[in-house]
Amino acid sequence: MSILPGLFPTELVHLPLGRVAVDGERKRTPGGGGGKRHHASAEEHAEALSRDAEFIIEAVSQREPALGIEPHLVMVVEIASSQVGIDSEDEKNWARAGLRIVDNGQGKRVVAFSDDSELTLFLERLEKYGRGEEEGKKNPAYFSFFDSIMQIRPYDRTDRQGRLLENLFSNGLNEETHVVDLDLWHPGDPDRAASWMRALREALEAVGGEVLDSFSSDLSGVLVLRARVDTEVISQLLNVDIIARVELVAGALATNSSPSELSADSFAHLPSSPENAPLVGIIDSGVVSENPLLKGCIVESVSLDSEIPDGADRHGHGTAVASILLRGSIRGQLASKEWQVPPCRILSVRILDGNNELPSGRLPVTEISNAVRYLAAAGVRIINLSIGDPANVFDGGRAPNLAAVLDELARELNLVLVVPTGLVFPRDYLDDFDRDLSEDYASALIDGDSARLMDPAPAAIALTVGGIASTELALPVGHTPLGQAGWPSPMSRVGPGIDGAVKPELVASAGTVAQHPVLGLVERDELKVLVADGRPDATGVVTHDFGSSFAAPLVARAAAEVQGQYPESSANLIRALLLQGAEARKLDIPEPQGTTAGQRVVRNLKLRGYGEINPSRATWSSSHDVLMYCEEEIPIDGVHIYTVPIPSTFYEARSLTRGISVSLSYDPPVRARRIDYMASRMQFEVVRGLSAEKVLALFMEDGAVLTGGQAVKKSDIPGRNKVDLTPSVPIRSAGANQLGSRTWTRSLPYLEQYSSEFVVAVRNRNRWHAASVKQSYALVVRLWVDERLSPIYDDLRSTLSLRSQVRVRPQLS
Repeated sequence: MSILPGLFPTELVHLPLGRVAVDGERKRTPGGGGGKRHHASAEEHAEALSRDAEFIIEAVSQREPALGIEPHLVMVVEIASSQVGIDSEDEKNWARAGLRIVDNGQGKRVVAFSDDSELTLFLERLEKYGRGEEEGKKNPAYFSFFDSIMQIRPYDRTDRQGRLLENLFSNGLNEETHVVDLDLWHPGDPDRAASWMRALREALEAVGGEVLDSFSSDLSGVLVLRARVDTEVISQLLNVDIIARVELVAGALATNSSPSELSADSFAHLPSSPENAPLVGIIDSGVVSENPLLKGCIVESVSLDSEIPDGADRHGHGTAVASILLRGSIRGQLASKEWQVPPCRILSVRILDGNNELPSGRLPVTEISNAVRYLAAAGVRIINLSIGDPANVFDGGRAPNLAAVLDELARELNLVLVVPTGLVFPRDYLDDFDRDLSEDYASALIDGDSARLMDPAPAAIALTVGGIASTELALPVGHTPLGQAGWPSPMSRVGPGIDGAVKPELVASAGTVAQHPVLGLVERDELKVLVADGRPDATGVVTHDFGSSFAAPLVARAAAEVQGQYPESSANLIRALLLQGAEARKLDIPEPQGTTAGQRVVRNLKLRGYGEINPSRATWSSSHDVLMYCEEEIPIDGVHIYTVPIPSTFYEARSLTRGISVSLSYDPPVRARRIDYMASRMQFEVVRGLSAEKVLALFMEDGAVLTGGQAVKKSDIPGRNKVDLTPSVPIRSAGANQLGSRTWTRSLPYLEQYSSEFVVAVRNRNRWHAASVKQSYALVVRLWVDERLSPIYDDLRSTLSLRSQVRVRPQLS
């Protein structure tokens, strides 16, 4: 007897999932001194490094103070390509050599700072290394330290020069004064950081410069100062050793030019936000609270800056964002006249002026940090920041300042922060506008460097949202949209994030443009997003616009729905549930010839992340689609084990789909100037047909020994017991928001032992975290089956409710 779809409940609460309690921690494998030798002769390598060091020492000794600030010895150390980051133990070794690492965020390049202008300790150790192998030992003294160094050189003017400043120097500095951001090294000591900031401020004021703003964070390692200076001072700033980078402040992006439409009569009697709906914050250009799409839903709209007179929108961007956050997709509801009740109330902080810019003297990180703290103090748990810094496009190296500070705030204040990938125009990444552009643009987005994420989109803990095209409305003859429905928007920037993390994690509608054989690229309102019009000269209620700025509030809206249903949830759990709302479509996006299946997965993740947000799936379980969740704390190098019941439906012998997906979100400490940006790296894997005890031993330590003396290794797990999820562990575990999925198109193969449960192993690997600290995280497991199969919700609920927590204590040698 077949089961008809639609006869079962579709809005059921998610189920709590308990873990198998674990006493113990994963043992770290100690690093050895083996591996490939990079320099055949220690003596010759020591001589070369010694010459480089003497050159650096001589250069520093002959330099005059720059702007009155004494020279410091700062050098760039190129390390071997086989070296995987710099961990906390490595940092101690560098410190013993008299060097303090101030930047390890550029892959195979380390920037080191020395208080000793003679490099005494470094040269003493180098001399011992150059003597060759010590008696009775395989390698020279300090072999692992010096053998990994390829060369050293001074950190100079060209290293400090930002991209926009470089362009300006190339074109000639015509204006007398410029506003610049000065990014300082963080010395690791708060008092010294403050003294460096004070010294630079005094130096600038002494030469007639005007310090406009400053910001410091010892936790994330950010020190930045904004100043107005003349061209001669800019040149001198490039010689100041305590400065890491000098960059011009960029102007605002283009403003929406679509006409205003429809009168207030078309929006009469819209439902307002319920009084108990969650508060969601917006940091933007303010809002027009009397716009019919916003009326009755704005709790407060404020400005925290004396240069911004009030919280009213003078540009229109913030009002447009707020309308999507409250109403969702406006076009469909306008046509049907059936309006959804807004899932939230809005508290708006205006930081942008009528040109959609910050006040010229303010740092983005200062204004946004103040706004985030204000909203959090007012009870806000979810914040939408549809903003981006066009001067800071992520280049794949160190984390941008704003991204790092937002991650710090998200962790400290238990916040869900939602940010867009950033706006880009096809002219920025396309060389030719040929007839195949409507399909080929997607590859151009990925393959160039011009469409990378805009700060703060690389933030690891924040949810980053990309844009996709919507092409459901007909276009005039001769117009072809760039992309099909669900394809990446050509105006949305692409991943990956820091350390190769999946970014964006989620996508939503952001609009596209059309191609015309004569007119070229054409903006058409049919291809844009319908939003509230908050511009000062608006003659109607709505207008049209495009960009990932308008995709982000759809995800923030879904977060509000989740919080409304599960108000006690942590930010980690809300993010993990939202990831389960990702719908990954199979899209026929053209790929370069020879693209492998694995490469296709990675390319799709850069464009669309884990998929398009489906708020209902994140908020509700159903009879055939069940989410099970937990929130936990895991010790450094710890392992947690979860057993998930496998419903009997998974074994029904019918060629219908069924599957599992696992999401994990956590909020580690971060440091901006590290290649290992996050303090720890968590990951999960799924197996079946093995006992929880055996799985625990396999993941606690490679080569663990169970009670009875049986040695087991993780690599020994048979293929039939592995549940390989997509994307793979190395890809998904690079980020703080992870999702892995597996679908079967027929019944699950039966295993003789332990066939009634999946086992999920969660690991927390330390990178530079304090050993005594526990890391909070949320885990969500989703099981689903085709609606033509038997329902699974009641089966899972009854099984989970009968369980009691079981403690497993494997004996590890």
